[in-house]
Amino acid sequence: MAEFLHILAEQYDYPQLSDEILRELSNKEFNSNDSKGPKSVSAFLIKLSELAPRLVIKQMTLLVKQLDSEAYTLRCAIIEACGNLISDLSKQEDRNENSKSQINGFFDILEERFLDTNPYCRCRSIQTYGKLCDLEQKFPKRRQMAASLAVQSLEDKSSNVRRNAIKLLGKLVATHPFSAMHGGQLAYSEWKQRLQAAEVELKTIKPPGASPGVAEENAKKDSDVDNVLLDDAMTKEADINSLAPPIEKQKEDAIKRAAEDAATAEMMTRLELTRKYYIEAVRFIEVLHDAAPVVCQLLSSKNKSEIIEAMDFFVVLDAYKIEAARCGIRRMLRLIWTKGNSDEGKGVQAHLIDCYRGLFFSAPDTFSENDAANYIAHNMISLTFGSTPAELTSLEQLMSTMMKSELISELVVTKLWQVYGMQKQDISKTQRRGAIIVLGMMATAEPDVVVKEMGTMLRIGLGVLGRADLPLAKYTCIALQRINPSRRQKKEVDTAASRLPNNHAVLTKLAEIVEIVSDNKEWFGVAEQAISAIYTLAKYPDTLCSEILRRKTKSVFQIRATEIPDSVDNEATLPSPPPEEALEKQRASLSLSQLLFIVGHIAIKQIVHLEL
Repeated sequence: MAEFLHILAEQYDYPQLSDEILRELSNKEFNSNDSKGPKSVSAFLIKLSELAPRLVIKQMTLLVKQLDSEAYTLRCAIIEACGNLISDLSKQEDRNENSKSQINGFFDILEERFLDTNPYCRCRSIQTYGKLCDLEQKFPKRRQMAASLAVQSLEDKSSNVRRNAIKLLGKLVATHPFSAMHGGQLAYSEWKQRLQAAEVELKTIKPPGASPGVAEENAKKDSDVDNVLLDDAMTKEADINSLAPPIEKQKEDAIKRAAEDAATAEMMTRLELTRKYYIEAVRFIEVLHDAAPVVCQLLSSKNKSEIIEAMDFFVVLDAYKIEAARCGIRRMLRLIWTKGNSDEGKGVQAHLIDCYRGLFFSAPDTFSENDAANYIAHNMISLTFGSTPAELTSLEQLMSTMMKSELISELVVTKLWQVYGMQKQDISKTQRRGAIIVLGMMATAEPDVVVKEMGTMLRIGLGVLGRADLPLAKYTCIALQRINPSRRQKKEVDTAASRLPNNHAVLTKLAEIVEIVSDNKEWFGVAEQAISAIYTLAKYPDTLCSEILRRKTKSVFQIRATEIPDSVDNEATLPSPPPEEALEKQRASLSLSQLLFIVGHIAIKQIVHLEL
């Protein structure tokens, strides 16, 4: 029907039939039980607004009445028709004030329908705005309003509305109009600095006529002119001619000042426009920063499609260097635990891996194979910086899943070992720690990653560098535990065959680390993981731990035995112990606390060992 009316109007110049039909539809009221009628009329109006928007726009004032209709499908049709009409009017070359007012009217309708009572109408309004984002004309003020309304819609009770609102925000970012001057990035700190610089520059430029002394010069010129006019009429011609050079000079000065004022005015106008441009960009970025925490919460939604849209939103924000993307990207990690029993659960996990591959684990196409491996290894290490234990656990599951899917190349693993094994001083402690953390995560799926480099771990993490940096030793012990996977991670390997004899170099080093006396609080974490590694790797861990306990007990109580007589003798002569004695007592108590910690953890691991 819509195609027929379009042909009739275009080829046969007979739009009257279309006008009559649209007028009749605008006055038609549908029964609340009638579902087919409104659907048919809606499909007709949408199709006609696409094919012949000029026919629809003439009757739009009447068709708007259907926005009060109870049938939500009719309201959806009017909303979509408004979007089609805006698209058509924006493409016209000879636009007048009437077409601008029509565009504004249609935008007002779209904005009103963001608050429609029916969620389908709210969704249609958001979707229509999303289509308008692709137009060449950007409508910056309307885009700002649409972004604010979309942020409000993120808290809508309908998951479908929330999902479309996230999609609209991503579309607004991807098609933003602020790429003309400084590229497409939207880092808030950079735009704020540009705005402040523009405001400072604007204040330094004085407006025309505001320079000091101008008023006095003008008054002086007026007085000079008055004096000339009030001179006696019988003044000689020679006297008048004598005034000519100063007058000519004044004219030149006036022309020069006028040119300077014009240049200043032009510069002020340009700076005002630049400042306005920066203000609009900062406001838009602030709206996105307001939206990010809400979208972060939606990552925990029960609706899987909503979660996927939220992930895509943060990927888009990161692409445009928006700082608010960081919290969402870290929060996304926990989605790796989404149950994969259903297709939706598997879809979330697969989408998370795709997102992280795009963000961190894929190098630009221009990089060589070696540079790409360095780039990916650096990104993997950076993910461990400042991470909470929960985030590290989720990252471990992600790395394990990627290793099982063979998404991490051998060259990247080699680069990580190179970072860990580097003995130069220019590498930071956090980088070396990050490398062994990531390698330990990979080893949960592929123990050979650690088995092949046991010598490196013995030299670095359990050697001098490990003793100087106790967290490095702790993460090395954790990585060593991956050689024998736990029951949950067990693969088709004979774990008993991979146990090490008690005199193995690795076990000897682990025992030495446990027996270190240190006042660093990190020692307790190192000792815990070293004992766990002994029970994971040793063939007879109970025998080895008994020897450790015997040596540790002997060293602690020998110190106490040698100190007690001295302290008793000194009590009679000295009113208070000297500083050296107090320090020795503190060291003795620290040694005793470490001994008790070792005894407790060995007891726990022994119970587990006996049950296996």
